[in-house]
Amino acid sequence: MRYNFTRMPNLLGHVTQQEAAAQVHEFIPLVQVGCSRLLKFFLCAVYAPMCTEQVEEVLVILPCRSMCEEVGQKFLSKIHVISVALYALYVLRVRRL
Repeated sequence: MRYNFTRMPNLLGHVTQQEAAAQVHEFIPLVQVGCSRLLKFFLCAVYAPMCTEQVEEVLVILPCRSMCEEVGQKFLSKIHVISVALYALYVLRVRRL
């Protein structure tokens, strides 16, 4: 995402963009597998919230409820599929022993 203004601390309490960037990189695999079409935007909104000076005071733009719910649903469904696959691999490996 590209925008010119952000506000720190973010929703997670990170004070600097470097601190936020270090943690957001943990989500790269989920972005790469297409966990949700909104995941990248959601992560940017949480870790580096957009803000605008187009109003009288600086306005921070946070993710809306529907975005949070959609990303959460897609994330949970991917995690479920991954956990089932890992369990199946574990069972196959145990049977070989």
